[in-house]
Amino acid sequence: MTGAIEFVILFIYDGVIKPTLKNKANKFAPYLLTVFFFILVMNLLGLIVIFPGGANLTGNIAVTLVLAIITFLITNIFATKHYWKEIFNPDVPWWLKWPLPIMPIIEIFGVFTKPAALTVRLFANMMGGHMIVIVLTLLIFIFAAMGPVVTGATAVVSIIFSVFMLLIDVLVSFIQAYVFTMLSTLFIALGQEEGHHEDHKKEEDPHAPASRPPRAQKPTHNQKNQNNPLISRNYVSNDFSSYRRNPRHRRLHRCSNRSNWRRHRHRQDRWIRHGSYRTSARINRRHPQ
Repeated sequence: MTGAIEFVILFIYDGVIKPTLKNKANKFAPYLLTVFFFILVMNLLGLIVIFPGGANLTGNIAVTLVLAIITFLITNIFATKHYWKEIFNPDVPWWLKWPLPIMPIIEIFGVFTKPAALTVRLFANMMGGHMIVIVLTLLIFIFAAMGPVVTGATAVVSIIFSVFMLLIDVLVSFIQAYVFTMLSTLFIALGQEEGHHEDHKKEEDPHAPASRPPRAQKPTHNQKNQNNPLISRNYVSNDFSSYRRNPRHRRLHRCSNRSNWRRHRHRQDRWIRHGSYRTSARINRRHPQ
């Protein structure tokens, strides 16, 4: 029994509530599951002709009206700003909103037709099934005046069809509870809809893959060559070890006066532009210090 109830709960939650409400499913799942089991139990008890059954509660329009009003209040109380904006100022051409507010009137009318549809659908379906069973039973008493043969044949046919209708009502009991829950979920989801251009926080999925760290930006040409002693123009080396190893540093230190510095910087620029030490050697031979 426990496994069957758990199966039904997972079927409703994973098949209806979670795909429709997404990250807000946990907020409204208690109400929706309560409504489902209440309607299901009341439908099944209405099929039992002895105590504690026999009372067709869901066939009473007052009961279905109260359930629809609860769904109506939850939908509108917890609704978002985008939901109310789409009612009073929908995204339609201006001539449908002014000077005659045609679309706002239709949207407001639709707010009240949703609970009315929930009320009448559940009431009519459950009442219709019980009415068919009652009519089939009354046929026995209607044909009783025509003789025992006709009465006996009518009784057999009426009982067979009544049992058949009761079996169908068992299936209808599950279907109507499922349909009422599904429509209530859809109406609540419409009230929870966010605008496409609104910034809203989304709950993080614990099973979602971790986001990659941002890639490091590649340094620009100036940043790459800023500390390069062979390329930077503002470099003056005081490191005598590099002075001994690098002949270009030795030439740099020999630039004692301003004219030699300008001439050396000009050769350095040409060396960088050509991009090879062999080319710079030819330039140095053409322009000796």
